[in-house]
Amino acid sequence: SSQARTLSRLRGHGPWALGDAPISGGRTGYAFYRGGMAATPDGAAKYRPLADSADVELSIGGDTFLLRTEGIVGCYQVHVARQRDKHAMKLWVPMRHVSMEYTGWRDSGGCKL
Repeated sequence: SSQARTLSRLRGHGPWALGDAPISGGRTGYAFYRGGMAATPDGAAKYRPLADSADVELSIGGDTFLLRTEGIVGCYQVHVARQRDKHAMKLWVPMRHVSMEYTGWRDSGGCKL
């Protein structure tokens, strides 16, 4: 199912970064574990799949985020919308291999989950 693919993507890759690159103020160190628990720079968080959807809801402190993989090519990015103000961001896996970063090779074949 598409929900299982989204959960496999989150739990199977990482650590994830949220927003901009860490050098530009983004935050890194997000990890998703089985049982709906996640680790973040702000401490423990919870996530859950949404019924009848491939989307996942992530709760960190008082904020809730909607995670969506629809329209993403590859395994290393997720669309994120903060629910209180609909602020759009990316959750992504930082990679430093030059050929992958500059050619887009890492995402060219799609996610094979």
